[in-house]
Amino acid sequence: MLYRRGLVYWTKFDHRGRTHRLSTGARTRAESLRTEKLLKAQIVRQEGPTLPAGRPRSVPGLLRDIAGEHLESIRGKGRAAPYVASVEIGWRHLLRHFGEDAFAADVTHDRIAAYEIRRRAEGVRGQSIRRELWQLRWALRSAARKGWIDSLPEFPAVDRDPPHPSRRGRLIPREIVQAILGALDAEARDRVVIAALTGLRATEMQRLTGGWLEGERGAKVIRVPGPSAKNRRERVVPCPAIAAEILDRRRKMLGPRTPLFPVLSHRTQLRRVCRDLGVERIHMRDLRATFASEAMRASGDAAAVQAILGHHDLRMTQVYQRSTIQRLQDASAGVERALFGARPRHSRRKK
Repeated sequence: MLYRRGLVYWTKFDHRGRTHRLSTGARTRAESLRTEKLLKAQIVRQEGPTLPAGRPRSVPGLLRDIAGEHLESIRGKGRAAPYVASVEIGWRHLLRHFGEDAFAADVTHDRIAAYEIRRRAEGVRGQSIRRELWQLRWALRSAARKGWIDSLPEFPAVDRDPPHPSRRGRLIPREIVQAILGALDAEARDRVVIAALTGLRATEMQRLTGGWLEGERGAKVIRVPGPSAKNRRERVVPCPAIAAEILDRRRKMLGPRTPLFPVLSHRTQLRRVCRDLGVERIHMRDLRATFASEAMRASGDAAAVQAILGHHDLRMTQVYQRSTIQRLQDASAGVERALFGARPRHSRRKK
């Protein structure tokens, strides 16, 4: 209840059996209404929401109970332990911000935006914030289905962060690749060649079997199944002739269902060879980045390269789109020819 006291408005309301009388400091009714909401929210955060006596944990719409229901559902689905642990950590942060005794109806757009700002200030990456807000959206949808809230609040759009420089692959020159291949043994050389010609991830290389290779000779492809892919989506990767020959040979030697490159012994060899050659250490992500850069330079079709690499967002593929001076000069020359035709050659006049 608002009432005027002197030049400013005051508010009076009851919460948990206590009567609060607070000054809004506002001289207009519209401004005092906004301040009253903030004061009530502050009292609720300090003292907790109003709960019926004797039933502190059975009130419908309690955010803590919805979080427990969410954790029980993902455990019932048999999800992996690291995923369940990450969800528990996310709910811990959410309940710390919104309150242990907060209701689903207390979650508003402003409080969600404040949560994002708080997590950004703590140095959390955008992908983790998106996952935590997805958990909160799941809880609010569950509350809406049960009739505890009328509508869902608007969630802010959290942009994905660019790949960290330490996790982004770098382009390897052709001379270094040839020098490294000449110093490796047969198995490690086969692994490096497959990674450089197909752009497969390191985890996909470990699970690669002969059954993934499909097609006739000269038009073979590698069909990466969904459970083995990072984003759980099946994709088809073109397989060049050199890579197909290596995979055929190892499939005949190990069988169609056995992983073709199960052992990670190539890492020690790569480290030793790079040290002997005096170059920076090369990782599997560097070979994938080299494949992406060369494929982008050869085709210029970012969507096609995205389908081969299995990226969820096109912006992830455009990271590998490195422009060279020659490519820019060719583009500029093409515009010149399109607008003005062939450039005339000026002959020097004889003196």
